[in-house]
Amino acid sequence: VSTQSTGSSGINAEYGASAAAVQRFLDTANCSTCVILRGHNAESLCEIILSSEHRNLSWVFLAGDRALDIIPTTLHANKIQLHQVTVYSIHPLSGVTGKLTDILDDFSPDFVVFFSPSGVQFTADVLSKHLRSDVVLIGFGKSTAKQIVESFGDKFLVGTCKTPDPSGV
Repeated sequence: VSTQSTGSSGINAEYGASAAAVQRFLDTANCSTCVILRGHNAESLCEIILSSEHRNLSWVFLAGDRALDIIPTTLHANKIQLHQVTVYSIHPLSGVTGKLTDILDDFSPDFVVFFSPSGVQFTADVLSKHLRSDVVLIGFGKSTAKQIVESFGDKFLVGTCKTPDPSGV
């Protein structure tokens, strides 16, 4: 998110919860212009920022408490002003182990798709005990696929989405 002091936010609803978090931040930060750029991952987003007309803007990085340092490191190295704000915390929901166990007692998937490294961490113990050895575990991005390998070793076949969207699965 880049902010300036004039104009209107114009946040598009297609960005869902992320857009809502941006809007809440802008409302409280007295910012009235917002630029939203969408990349497939942190590296591609940095490439877009570095090669765009938005390079000279100052940026706000709304992140979770487990965000990788790719965006801050890359933008700071390129002398682009960035302020990181932690807007959410990642933690497992209570009872998730029991719910997942109940599902897997009656259902045997062929694929499991993970959207975040924390999703892998929070479910690895249960999944290791209940999944067949021929199940394919898919990471939505490189960081998630790396966490799958770290959590499960070579127990399962692991894949990575070509692009982080439904067609990439």
